[in-house]
Amino acid sequence: MIFESISFNWLYIVAIIAIIIGIVLMVLSGFIYVKKGYTAIIEKLDVYHGTYKSGFHYFAPFVYRRVAMYKNGPNEIELTINKTIIRVKIEIIDFKQYHYSTKSYMDVVNTLKNNDYAEITQFISELQNELVNIGCSLIK
Repeated sequence: MIFESISFNWLYIVAIIAIIIGIVLMVLSGFIYVKKGYTAIIEKLDVYHGTYKSGFHYFAPFVYRRVAMYKNGPNEIELTINKTIIRVKIEIIDFKQYHYSTKSYMDVVNTLKNNDYAEITQFISELQNELVNIGCSLIK
């Protein structure tokens, strides 16, 4: 009844248009934008592929994906050590190592600040050593 009034040629045209729209959307989904001042970690089939700076990048859809985006430059943190307020600047140096380490720089800072230190320099020294293990650096 309803199908008798619709020509099969129109059904083919609608199907072809739907397929074309799907292909265009799939191609467009391969663009990955990394914001200015950030670095992205890209994986190919759940394996590290590369580290990319800001800009537009094209990768095959469903094969590559952006798994993380980190800010370039130092991050300033205010801490209280032995009743003294200090500010430290931490910068991610090796984005791959940082991403695949088991903890973030805030985890390291929070773990170390709970310890008792005779001097602040002892805290700074331990913080530098721990940050190197996760791909970060302490900026003075």
